[in-house]
Order: sequence, then structure tokens, then C-alpha cells
Amino acid sequence: MAQSIEQQAAYILHRRPYRETSYILDIYTLYYGRISVVAKGATRGKYNFSALLQMFQPLLLSWSGRSNLKTLTHAEAPSLAFTYISEQLYCAFYLNELLLKLTPESDANPALFSSYADALQGLKDRHKIEQVLRTFELALLRSIGLAPDFLFDTSSNEIQSNYLYLLNPEQGFSIVKSSNIQREKWNSLKGIKPIFEGTTLLQIGKGSLIEQTVQAENETDQKILLREAKQIMRILITYALQGKELKSRALFQSLKKGSECD
Repeated sequence: MAQSIEQQAAYILHRRPYRETSYILDIYTLYYGRISVVAKGATRGKYNFSALLQMFQPLLLSWSGRSNLKTLTHAEAPSLAFTYISEQLYCAFYLNELLLKLTPESDANPALFSSYADALQGLKDRHKIEQVLRTFELALLRSIGLAPDFLFDTSSNEIQSNYLYLLNPEQGFSIVKSSNIQREKWNSLKGIKPIFEGTTLLQIGKGSLIEQTVQAENETDQKILLREAKQIMRILITYALQGKELKSRALFQSLKKGSECD
């Protein structure tokens, strides 16, 4: 018996042409996770709705079908689409690509859907792009079981703010040495090994990525937190991708070297 779903909150992650007048849509939904649907005849007739079926547009979608490829039966937009330019647009593409490549098909995760919607909203503020991306990356990694414990090390000891920790994506953080060293020495170390300050791990573990503008003591602390969080997420996401390339990252690198999405 064909399954029929009505007015499900969703976003389009990717759209590609199908035959002459249709699209195949990869969508992320509130209660059904990531699925694929075919929008038959989307570009023809009096009620052409191809303009509605765009990325970053909040949608209410209806579909039916037995197979993995469902048939779209109705679409409407409850609100205006998010519009971005330059780095914001590439970072939004990056979010979509992470969901496409790292989330299991048909795996419902309302919390991750909410995190994605929050990230799209957050990208509208150019001054918070790094914070928004790191927060979403962490939510995604936690949802697929690849986020390490930021409060306890691999020996089940509490993370200490005055120590340095080595990140192993498969195991977590292990203590390496006291961080009571000169900042210049730390700057030379960070380019060699995935070593991070205990203070950073504790801030991430306690939610300071989300409220970093409030909890960080000063602008320097904020920059350190976001810089190290970026390095941590890069290591973990690279491991999660298992060799898959991110086209959005390559595209943005061609536009601007050293971007927040990089």
C-alpha cells in the first residue's frame, strides 16, 4: 500500500532535472529525515511551481509512494525563502552538503532539523557565520554519533582547563601535557598535531559555542574558542566523510581563501 504524507515541514537540499519537465528533489523533513521525491511536471502548465521548489525555502510538502523515490503531490511555502549572497550562500550550500553526505536516509531527527533551520536563520548575520557553522556541525556530529566527549577524556577523567589534549576522532581527547606554556609555543604546536586547550573543550562541552558572545570573557577568548572549534570540527567532519569531497568547500575556496566554511 502506498504511503501518503501530508504537509510535512521540509527543506530542499538538492534539485536536479528529471526527464523534460520534472525534478528529483533531495529533501530534509521534520519527521521523515532525508528522502528523495520526484516533482512530476514541475516546469509545465499553468501552475508551474518550479520557482517554489528552491533551496533555503521553508516548505510544506506532501508526497506518496511505496519506493525510496516518492512522488511529490503538493507544495506550499509558509514563509519567505532565506536569501544569501557571497560567503553566506556558499556556507548555506555547505550545510546542505553535510546533510546529504552524512545523514542516513529516512532517519527522522527533529532536533537536527531544528538545528538546520536555526543555522539558516543565523547565516543572515554575517558577524555570526563561524558561530553558526560550528554549532550546526556539532549538532550534526552528535546526531550521527561521531562527536567526542568534551567534558571527559579517553581515560574517563574530567577535562582540565590547564591541560592540552590530543584529538583522536575514533576515541576522543587524551591528555598530553600542561598548557601552562607560552602562547608563542602553543601557536607553533597547533600546526603540527591536533592539540587543543582544555578550556576550549570545556566551553564547547558546556554549550559556549551557542552563547559564546555572552560567556567568553573578552574578544581574544572568543577568537580562540572559535578558531579551535573550527579545527576540531574540521578533523571530525573529515573523518566522518571517509574520503568524500565537499564540493561547496572547493567552490568557496576558489572565491575566498581561508573562509569560515573552510
